[in-house]
Amino acid sequence: MTSDKQGPPAVKEAKLRLKDYGSLDLEEKGAHSHKTTKATEPSLEDLLEGLGLGRAQCAVWCLLALLIMTHNVMYFLATVLMPYLHCQWKLGTKFETALGSVAVFGSFFGGVFLSFLADVHGRKKVVLATSAGLILSSAMLAAAPNGWAFLLARILQGLCSGTGKHVCYVFAAEMVSSKYKDAAVFVMAFSSQLGGVFLSLMAYVFLNTISWRYLIVILISPLLISFIGLTRVPESSRFLLVSGRKEDALNCLKKLYSWNAVLFPKECTGIETVAAAKTETDKGTGRKLKVAELYQHGYAKTTTLLGIMYFANLHVCMVFAAYLPLKNESASNASRLIRNEEQCHNSLDQDALIEDLTSFLGDVAGCCSSALAGSIFGRRLVLRGYAALALLASLSVYFKLNPVIQDILGMVLRLSATGFRFAMRLVTLEMFPTVLRATALGFASSCGELGATLGSSLAYGVYPISPPVVVSLIVGFAGIQFILSLVWNTETKENLLTDNIEGPKE
Repeated sequence: MTSDKQGPPAVKEAKLRLKDYGSLDLEEKGAHSHKTTKATEPSLEDLLEGLGLGRAQCAVWCLLALLIMTHNVMYFLATVLMPYLHCQWKLGTKFETALGSVAVFGSFFGGVFLSFLADVHGRKKVVLATSAGLILSSAMLAAAPNGWAFLLARILQGLCSGTGKHVCYVFAAEMVSSKYKDAAVFVMAFSSQLGGVFLSLMAYVFLNTISWRYLIVILISPLLISFIGLTRVPESSRFLLVSGRKEDALNCLKKLYSWNAVLFPKECTGIETVAAAKTETDKGTGRKLKVAELYQHGYAKTTTLLGIMYFANLHVCMVFAAYLPLKNESASNASRLIRNEEQCHNSLDQDALIEDLTSFLGDVAGCCSSALAGSIFGRRLVLRGYAALALLASLSVYFKLNPVIQDILGMVLRLSATGFRFAMRLVTLEMFPTVLRATALGFASSCGELGATLGSSLAYGVYPISPPVVVSLIVGFAGIQFILSLVWNTETKENLLTDNIEGPKE
């Protein structure tokens, strides 16, 4: 936290930056103009760097962390509650499968078709709207009188998560200078993984003590705090600037300076204008899907590679996650699902919860290790390293190993998959400009959701018929992920969160 005594040095630093700024040739900054601007209009990046990292950004990050944690809690909720729902509503296998998958399909739809809303209407509006939707859908879950009402609420939850969860990464990163973008993404990713840990612990402690309906109320409570707090935070100044709202961007910056106890430089009367930042959709040419812009401006190859890598990453993760329990159940002729009415008096599967908790802790470890490695070695090397580790761990399915060793290798695969995914999020944020950033991350994440859904469905559907096919899916897509990581040659670690619409030359 920055104290008031640190205000004057920060102001002095900002003044020095302005004095050294001098007249600026826009062509040297990447704009298509030969005009000059006065020293009183520094770039937004310079103003955010002068702002530093203080209590304003930390407060916003904490609120967004609670939000993204709750998104992940609700995403995995049906997995924990399924035994209870089966006993209470006498659900069949197909309906249980639907309850588990509709949220994923909703998330996929929201990411592909609705993620552009954050690039058109703003980060804050989308975050608040999807938070309200998540609160509403959670209330519907808690009050659901039957399976169909529960199914409808899960669809709404999926739409809200697919549309709004990735915006938390964008919003957090845009609140600071590019110097702190790694920290912003790490806080969001770490909080997201903590959601699974929080769900497992709460279920373990409360689920056989109180009704599952009251558990949902407990799980959604952090979101209520986040929603109230986010109504008071300013919009992303990066978004406002590229949207032509220069004065609003300046006012948001002044509010952040005030919250950080840093005086806004008096010499600054404006912000350097961002040139050529509008996409075709923003110009009102009638395009219905802004996601099409991801294949223009030189981003087609980047979008395609990232989409396939996201797909392969989560496909491997989910097929392997389904494979091990199926293999163990086949060997022991047992099942984790409760089919006996005599068992319904105690539906909590503590062993399964411990397994889930262990998996989520592996995700946390993968996120932390990837953040550290990425800051040292760069994104490209981290992608290749984790892809290679995942491929090596996946080869274990060809051998009959000790169950303990198999579980350790499964943890390694989970860790490497999460580490790879963390690096991809950073790359996506660093590759795309402000006007496409939320659309790009939403689309890429949806490709991952599709890979996860197909992977899980194929594993459960194909394993009873041909286990070797499931094994081939795991190793095959791990190999695809590794090959694509070698194809990816762009290092984005030093990239600023630029607002130039022109992408890499392809």
